[in-house]
Amino acid sequence: MPRIFLSKDFCGKKEDFAAQELVIGGEEAFHIAFVLRMRIGEKVTACTRDGVELSCRIRGISDSKKTPQVFLEVEETRESQNEPPVLIRVFQGLPKGKKTDSILQKCTELGAGEMIFVSMDRSVPQSEPGGNEKKKARFEKICQSAAEQCGRGKLVPVSFLDSVEAALAEMKKSELAFACYEAENERSIKSVLTQKAKSISFLIGPEGGFSEREIALCRNAGVVSVGLGRRILRTETAASAVLAMILYEKEL
Repeated sequence: MPRIFLSKDFCGKKEDFAAQELVIGGEEAFHIAFVLRMRIGEKVTACTRDGVELSCRIRGISDSKKTPQVFLEVEETRESQNEPPVLIRVFQGLPKGKKTDSILQKCTELGAGEMIFVSMDRSVPQSEPGGNEKKKARFEKICQSAAEQCGRGKLVPVSFLDSVEAALAEMKKSELAFACYEAENERSIKSVLTQKAKSISFLIGPEGGFSEREIALCRNAGVVSVGLGRRILRTETAASAVLAMILYEKEL
């Protein structure tokens, strides 16, 4: 069954939507009517942005491409069952070029709860004040498409931080926080994932990895460094690998 995410206007508990008729417009309506080419009587799963899934039947579709509207009858409501049992926040060292697109897609598919890009010492594209707002909308669109494709129940927010110091302050709000460091040979990721935690934050370096200054900052902040195995992973591979390891340990 096709899946769409509703706009921010639709929020509330599952009981609030029972036996309701929804009128949706904008990009969501255009997607149903002119991209998916759905017809009256067909079913679609409409998701709020905070984890409520609505099984709906299409009752009407307008003909206008400029101001499309779709009328949905809610037949069943439920809390999403497709979210990980832990909140996973991915702190990704800002990479070059369109590597971000692949990172966002795969991390969304693998259950990331939040994506935070961090400007680090070895990041080639340094973040600029105010410049990240232009990227944010595009990045969140990538996450939304990936969430619809893989059956997620929530959208993944994207944000930016301009230093490792700021990232470490945020990471410490999670019950478990660690940095994935290619030169760490004593502590493996397996040893930390055995700890019980409902929230996990991890930091991935950009191309070129962490600077010695940044690793020292991590250790001084109480954020342990862990190794991911005998091979060095590319920055666009590492976060996906870590998420898969977390889900194996915490979900599967």
